[in-house]
Amino acid sequence: MGGAATLNTGIRSATGEYIAICNSDDLWEVDKLEKQLRAFETHPELGAVFTDVRWVGEHGQREKGYGDIFRQANRSRFEWTKRLLEGGNCLCHPSVMIRAAVYSAVGEYDNRFRQLPDYRMWLRVVNQFEIEVLDEPLIRFRLHGNNTSQPSPSTSARDRNECALIWEETFLAMDANTLHGAFGTRRHPSDPQFNLAVEKVFYLWSVSGYLASIARTVANEIAFRLIGTEAGVAAWESYGLTVHDFHTLHGIGSPWLRPPAECTTPAETDLMRRIGGYVPPRPSGSPASATQGSPLEIKKLTGMRKLRRELRRIRRQVTNIFSGTVA
Repeated sequence: MGGAATLNTGIRSATGEYIAICNSDDLWEVDKLEKQLRAFETHPELGAVFTDVRWVGEHGQREKGYGDIFRQANRSRFEWTKRLLEGGNCLCHPSVMIRAAVYSAVGEYDNRFRQLPDYRMWLRVVNQFEIEVLDEPLIRFRLHGNNTSQPSPSTSARDRNECALIWEETFLAMDANTLHGAFGTRRHPSDPQFNLAVEKVFYLWSVSGYLASIARTVANEIAFRLIGTEAGVAAWESYGLTVHDFHTLHGIGSPWLRPPAECTTPAETDLMRRIGGYVPPRPSGSPASATQGSPLEIKKLTGMRKLRRELRRIRRQVTNIFSGTVA
């Protein structure tokens, strides 16, 4: 059925107040459940309790694993939203003990996700509930070649694709209090001129690092929807932006280009400063993009790109020929 669908079957069958998940290749320490129940009793506002892990190999031997990724300081649910979105998943799925009522409130795992169904779930949980992470390794998390998260080209691609879908879903549904509490906003939600969509665009364009392309794509989608109406254009303009600014944003980078273009013109850089956007520095000695420089420079860069594509095509053909000869 798939991992998420199987989990949902078990959750629907459960009758207790709490649900704890343990994958078939992992182990709980003998006092794990006891300590988690104690945390719920001490803090009845909690929706879920996680723990740190001890990494083990196929035969139970200690491993370095992925370090202290699951050893996390406790935060408010707004702070968890920010941490999970900007830093990725850092909550160990087979360590969780969660109130059954939380699953009823936020919904089931989505079986369309293979790499990140738990990541999507935690974002939905902290949108409504507080959580806690116990600073003890109460799980023996086993590492072996069959782990779903084992690095591979397909795993990496699926991870990024699923992450983009999760970001889109999360930000389209995010309310004003969560956005303000997690990331801060230009205007307070109580301000009559506060506009949630514009505030989301401001934040998403400020994101840097490996998630920048995803954040920009979601930002542009939100802005595109917003300025499709007269009221949306008025809200956009109330923040000092124009439709031309939106067109400029759409010209700064794209996940469909490799390498993606960055802002290079004075107008683009000025817009980034006005919206608080992240402007990555161009590496020293790197060529300017095709949006900058003289027509001759642009023509040379375009020719080089065409040459590189042609060389890649020839290399593939030669490889296919020799592969066929060997076969």
